[in-house]
Amino acid sequence: MIHQEMDRHCGKLGFQTGQRPSSSYLNHTHNISIQLPMMVQTSKLFIFRQYGLWDRYSNIYPDSDLVYTVGASNYSKDWFFAHVPRKTGDDRYRPTTWQIKYNLQDVNNKGTYTLQMAIAAASFAEVELRFNDPNSDRPHFTTRRIGYDNAVPRHGIHGLYRLYSIEVPGYRFRKGNNTIYLTQTRSGNPFEAVMYDYIRLEGPNSLND
Repeated sequence: MIHQEMDRHCGKLGFQTGQRPSSSYLNHTHNISIQLPMMVQTSKLFIFRQYGLWDRYSNIYPDSDLVYTVGASNYSKDWFFAHVPRKTGDDRYRPTTWQIKYNLQDVNNKGTYTLQMAIAAASFAEVELRFNDPNSDRPHFTTRRIGYDNAVPRHGIHGLYRLYSIEVPGYRFRKGNNTIYLTQTRSGNPFEAVMYDYIRLEGPNSLND
């Protein structure tokens, strides 16, 4: 979804992506084959639990990671329910970097933008943010290691909500096409992951500020 209206508490919104984490489990359930005892396969509990869903990411993105384009992508279909590592072999995983591509019609190079990143659940994860430079040695922001939640593997419904308000100087943006890179750096096991609630870019109150 894209919001362009003015808010009295913040500047003009560059973009916003958001979804209910619980409903996103339903978006990638087709073509799943999990060998379980028949009494579990036919139970109503299995239908809602959908155990093993996180491994679908490596099937959908075997070689490259998720790219979400504001204005063209649909978060209900093009956004995976959790930012997980990619499986590269038996018990081997690697970090993943998601991209959010968006367009800014105007940029205030002297102003301060704010990226609101809301995380619904995290499990021994770390998210690094970079703006327009995926190869930067140092990220603009890192959450460091966060989370002891059990929502990603569906071992329970526990998830500690976190909201990060990240200030970004205007010179990191450019008029036209921009990209935010979100890297989940931990890859020791498939459950080291985060579930985003929403990500929103807020501009300065005025392009002249």
